[in-house]
Order: sequence, then C-alpha cells, then structure tokens
Amino acid sequence: MKMTKPNLVRFVCCLLAFGAALVWPVHRILQFECSQDYTLHRFKVTLYDPYDPMRGRFLRLRALPETWLEEKPLPLPSWKGREASVKLGRDKEGFAKIEQLSLEPIAGPGCLKVKVHRNWENLKKNIYTVRYPFDRYFINEKLAADAEAALTNATRGKRPAEIRVRIWPDGNFMIEELLIDGKPIRELLRPKKGAEK
Repeated sequence: MKMTKPNLVRFVCCLLAFGAALVWPVHRILQFECSQDYTLHRFKVTLYDPYDPMRGRFLRLRALPETWLEEKPLPLPSWKGREASVKLGRDKEGFAKIEQLSLEPIAGPGCLKVKVHRNWENLKKNIYTVRYPFDRYFINEKLAADAEAALTNATRGKRPAEIRVRIWPDGNFMIEELLIDGKPIRELLRPKKGAEK
C-alpha cells in the first residue's frame, strides 16, 4: 500500500512529536544515572506509612535533622509555612546537618529547596521546622507491610535507620537507598533461600 504525501507528512510529524516527548525524561534519567556532579548526604529517618490509591504503597519518611535555631525571627505567615532553602553539611558521624537556612534561593553543592514552619512549642526561641522534599520511599506493595514493620521496629528500638540522598548543585535530588543497621532495606526483606519450600 502506497503512502500518500499528506499521510507521510502526518507520520513524520507524529514521529517528531514522539521524539520531542522523550527528550525531557531521557535527559532526566541520564542526569540521575550518569552525572557524578552530586553530593551524597545521609539522613537519619523516622516514618509513618500511608497508602495512596493513585500512587501505590510507599513509606512516608521524616528526615532528620528537622529543626533550626535562628537568631532573629523569619518573616513567615503565622498560619502556614513557606518555601525556603537550606545548605547542608555533615556532622561528626557523617550525617547531614543544616548549616544555613534562607528564605532566598541558595545554589551550590548540598543546597536544597525545603518547606519551613515556625515551631510553636517554644515561643521564646526562634526555632523552625524544616520539611525535606524527599519524604516518600516507594516500594513493592508485597514488601510494604514488612518494610513498615522493619523500619518501625528499628526506630522504636533506637537502631540506626537512614536514607542516602544524592543532591545535585541545581537542587535536584534522588533517594539512593534506605538502610537499617547499614543494610539496604530491600536486602533485609529479600526471602532467604529455601524459605519458600
């Protein structure tokens, strides 16, 4: 069957549109997988575990540290927080610590956009609560209940639980791994050989 000129033009336009639609996701994948221009930060975590019917099962994480003491009050609305930037460093144990909090954008290694709220528990001090954007760790639904139990038991038993996060200079990030006792959670939940016999 011969293709007419109008159909050929439509076909080429469809191919170009399809190729253009792939450019952005492919660029992002290559950035995350190939670029070595990131800093790796370790955050201690606690959790609560919701179920989102649209997105599936995931562990909802609270990354620490989440508080910051400021010398002077920040001009935040009293009823809600706002977007801010933090510059991260490392403490003596190698975990992330906040070195700077600013309502103005900060760029560079270890800088990240966050949400910041006034901490109303101690009004005499200018303490602010920071919410990081990496608060969800998606996992296979079959492993989610076991993952939740493992992480809950670890945090209650004061055993080390952490996430490792890659942060690029432009503020993009990716959770590299969730670990309990230094072991990736997916390894801990992997069925042992012979267990299913």
